[in-house]
Amino acid sequence: MLLTELVNLLDDLFLPGQFNDSCHNGLVIAGRKEVDHLLLGVSLNRAVINRAIECKADALLVHHGIFHAGNWMIPEAISPWVRTLIQHDVSLFCYHLPMDAHAEFSHNRYLMDKI
Repeated sequence: MLLTELVNLLDDLFLPGQFNDSCHNGLVIAGRKEVDHLLLGVSLNRAVINRAIECKADALLVHHGIFHAGNWMIPEAISPWVRTLIQHDVSLFCYHLPMDAHAEFSHNRYLMDKI
């Protein structure tokens, strides 16, 4: 799948523009133009980034992405992680509140189905 197609698919699914969130939602880092292997993770951290590199993932999608109040920027504490993704040409997607609110794909929906 083309990266642009994945961006459209995920943005149409989670509607990030409808949320006021301190986490940037949507595509944060654009990597390879083709996405054949997408790794899913809960939170952006060194371990999930290392796993994406080990798996040769083309893209990483996390629920808890980059949080920063005010003007959007990459906090200094995680800039080495971001550099690693860029160096390996791995795209990063984050969907926080849009994923929480999703009627079908949220963890809340999953838990309600299990209860």
